[in-house]
Amino acid sequence: MALIDIRGLRKRFRDQEAIQGIDLSIEAGEIFGLIGPDGAGKSTLIRLLAGILPPTTGEIFLHDIDVVTNYEEARKIIGYMPQTFGLYGPLTVAENLRAVARIRGVTGAEFQKRTERLYRFSGLAPFQDRRAAQLSGGMKQKLGLCCVLIHQPSILLLDEPTVGVDPISRREFWDILHTLAAQGSTILISTPYLEEAARCHRIAFLRQGKILEVLDPLTLRERFPYATCDIFAPEPRVLLQGLQGRLTPTAAFLSGDHVHLIGEKQLLASGRLEKTVRQLVAKGAIVEVKETTPTVQDLYFVQERMGNET
Repeated sequence: MALIDIRGLRKRFRDQEAIQGIDLSIEAGEIFGLIGPDGAGKSTLIRLLAGILPPTTGEIFLHDIDVVTNYEEARKIIGYMPQTFGLYGPLTVAENLRAVARIRGVTGAEFQKRTERLYRFSGLAPFQDRRAAQLSGGMKQKLGLCCVLIHQPSILLLDEPTVGVDPISRREFWDILHTLAAQGSTILISTPYLEEAARCHRIAFLRQGKILEVLDPLTLRERFPYATCDIFAPEPRVLLQGLQGRLTPTAAFLSGDHVHLIGEKQLLASGRLEKTVRQLVAKGAIVEVKETTPTVQDLYFVQERMGNET
């Protein structure tokens, strides 16, 4: 059964059409990912589904409820988490949950029962009395998710909820999402990380407001069998030229004060890359080769390059 049903959805901002005729159905208990380059329309699509933006044309049904014409009913089943969730920094974890619960009409014994459950699976129980401003990035996102879940929505709309969060906290966050999906929640989530997208049941690739294709995790992994890293060394522009002459990475380019490289996994694992970097820089110079998490931007860059070479 499709809990999210989108038909002919379009959204125009003055002279720009941010969403261009999207049709999509997402099943109950499914984790559905949205990926794409910056400006592809991911956040706009999620905000349309959350009822924050009105569509220019098209229909949005959540659990057979028309979001456009019956928003007050739809918001009861929606849990929306924007990129920056508005926690109350001076309030404790418990006080933040209580404030959101009061807005949602969850009080008394029911509030106690729900918060105890949320504490258990989020791991926030030991931090109930800690102020939100003092939490780590990962714990802030867990608290944000708990606030979103306090009214027990059946549909979660999450806009890049783990950006800036350390890898361990990201994995823990996704473990929670899979638990929720197994319990019947339907989750639409955007992410810039390929490893996160691969944990979805299906993934839609957006570009310029259109869904180019819907992938399964296996196909996504096959599209990007590479490793990525950032190389920090003196004179990165000179280093980049040297690397392109000595190695054959899939792609290498300047990114701020360092070189970002996309290459075969063996290139990084063998240590050959770091050895080559040290040969190219001045003796005694500080060099750091830092493996990174592949992003959707990396995938997009590789696809664009390969498309231009064919």
